[in-house]
Amino acid sequence: MASNKSKPARPVIKADTSYKSPSIPELSKDKNEIILGLLSSLLEPIGRHRAAHTVKSSAKKSNKRKRTSEQDTDPAVNPQPQEPEILKHLTVGLNSTSRHLEAEAAFSKSEQTSVPDKETKATEQAARKRMGVVFLTKPKDNLVYAHLPLLCYASSGAEKEKSQHTRLVLLDPACERTIATAMGLPRAGVVGLFDDAPGAAPLLEYIRDNVALVEVPWLEQALSGKWMGINVETYLSGQV
Repeated sequence: MASNKSKPARPVIKADTSYKSPSIPELSKDKNEIILGLLSSLLEPIGRHRAAHTVKSSAKKSNKRKRTSEQDTDPAVNPQPQEPEILKHLTVGLNSTSRHLEAEAAFSKSEQTSVPDKETKATEQAARKRMGVVFLTKPKDNLVYAHLPLLCYASSGAEKEKSQHTRLVLLDPACERTIATAMGLPRAGVVGLFDDAPGAAPLLEYIRDNVALVEVPWLEQALSGKWMGINVETYLSGQV
């Protein structure tokens, strides 16, 4: 005869570290609008340049006619228009922004762990461009962008003045269309702005006065060498 007794539920053990996740400062609606307005004004020359000088493809032209047209074009007669200067002081997109922050983080680490001679140090600093702020128009819980807070924090390790640390500005996702339109692009999820960008002083000053720094508690705690322990939770499966 089969037993009617049900087997006891096995306990489920969940372990997690005591380190807190990085904190990204959130903006009020008013600050969001002010930053969006300043950023859009800074980027609008890019959109105007692309609208005026980007050649749109036509499906009616044959490949042969396109090649003939290209051969007849004389660069001396039709010189390429100069791009807006601000383009040289931006990174657009997740990959290019992440790569630059990674390079800055590596430079920051070398500054802290080595003592280069004066000539080498001067050359490196001259070739190095500081990222002043990264604009993110995606939800902060999106895992694709989860590494940005850490990179912004790590890239500023060599800066003694906290006011010069890279800011991560989390804009409302609806702002992406406005920023993309200003630059004449279909998307603009991540935009990085360098410290030396021409005309960016008011925007950078406002951000440094009104946007808090990114904090990465677990990195600070890990570097201290202190054992933080492990959080262990035990519960029975099927129970909430």
